[in-house]
Amino acid sequence: MPVRGWSSLRLLVQKNGAGDDRLPTAYTCFSLLLLPLYSSVEVLKKNMLLAITNSEGFGLK
Repeated sequence: MPVRGWSSLRLLVQKNGAGDDRLPTAYTCFSLLLLPLYSSVEVLKKNMLLAITNSEGFGLK
């Protein structure tokens, strides 16, 4: 939770190249989400869900 509460949280979304094979990248310490330019909303949804589903533990076991 942010020091000043949830209302002070600002999420910045930026372009990060292009390509349906690229996954979104998040820098939580900077509240930054980098999204590639996808060919459709369906590809965006699929890649976002894939990134979220496989994000636990930073890929470490």
